[in-house]
Amino acid sequence: MAIDKLLVKLGLAYVAKKLDGKKTLIGAAGKALTGVATIITGIVGLAGNLWPDSGLPAMDQDAALGMIGVGAFAISSAFTSLGVAHKIEKAVALEEATAK
Repeated sequence: MAIDKLLVKLGLAYVAKKLDGKKTLIGAAGKALTGVATIITGIVGLAGNLWPDSGLPAMDQDAALGMIGVGAFAISSAFTSLGVAHKIEKAVALEEATAK
């Protein structure tokens, strides 16, 4: 195995070890940000529909309300993932404590 491939493999193994148990937390934060962005997009679409001369992009009312609903679902899904992440972190901490 070439030295560069070995270094890449060792580097990726180190990063994976450091992120163990945090990947779910990172994914939940991404879901929450996506949900907030989707809600803001829906609100801007509604505002563009209500005030056409404002320069905001107009969006159909049903589509805008649908985007707000999808954003709320994404945020609730993120909170569920955060609960799962907390349970994983507790299990990893317990495993590390018993290993010592």
